[in-house]
Amino acid sequence: MSQAPTVTMTESRGELGGALLGVGQRHRDPAVVSGGGQQDAGAVGHLRIDVDRDNVPSGPTTLASSAALQPPDPISARSCPEELDLLRLAATADPVQHARIYDTLAIRLSNAGQRPAALAASLQATAIWQRLAATSRDAYLPNLATSLSNHANRLAEVGRPTEAIQVSQQALDLRRELTELNRDAYLPDHAESLAVLGHVLMQDARFGEAVAPLVEAMGFGQELPEYAQGIMAVIVDLLRRCHTEDAARVAEEFREIAGANVPDWMKEPPASSDG
Repeated sequence: MSQAPTVTMTESRGELGGALLGVGQRHRDPAVVSGGGQQDAGAVGHLRIDVDRDNVPSGPTTLASSAALQPPDPISARSCPEELDLLRLAATADPVQHARIYDTLAIRLSNAGQRPAALAASLQATAIWQRLAATSRDAYLPNLATSLSNHANRLAEVGRPTEAIQVSQQALDLRRELTELNRDAYLPDHAESLAVLGHVLMQDARFGEAVAPLVEAMGFGQELPEYAQGIMAVIVDLLRRCHTEDAARVAEEFREIAGANVPDWMKEPPASSDG
């Protein structure tokens, strides 16, 4: 039997139940904010909880926003994104740039439906970040956590949920460590990793187990800055999907975690299902 993921609750059951009721009611609309700041209802169905460093959400402190957006590349007007990434790879020997390019390429290939190729690119990215973090942990740990979280999504997309859960847990452990060092800077990324863990557990039909990380992430809702609130709508939809798939088990887990019955907003139908 697969080992249960590690999730840590920081609030009392009564406080958590009340907080979840309020957060869920505020995010009943399943539209989420995409990287460009536009409302994108489709993102919920495809669960794009990825950090693309060529299209990151703007914000003052999070890991995603800490990478400065690059000016438009003139080559991009003449090349498809995948070709552009290959050109960029050939143009530099810098391992940091290689890792970032592979991260971006993996997300683009995934968006294009080329999932095996996306997984291969993601694996390259995580391998480079792991080597870099081994030589300078403080400098590259945030990048490694992001890459692992994205890699978990890629594994789930190709039907390898057990590995996806393991990798997602690794990313979550790193994000938890970073949040302990600087809560304001890394809490949005921590919430993202919890959502990814919940999602990959759902891909393995472990709907009851998915409740814990999703509920923990929702507990952060009131602390997240405005630009990071889009993840809450994704989590609301994931919890609705869990309840739709296994209402009895999800209700049991929710009561154990939050000390309350499943709120009405969780019983509503999810916006969409994974395709």
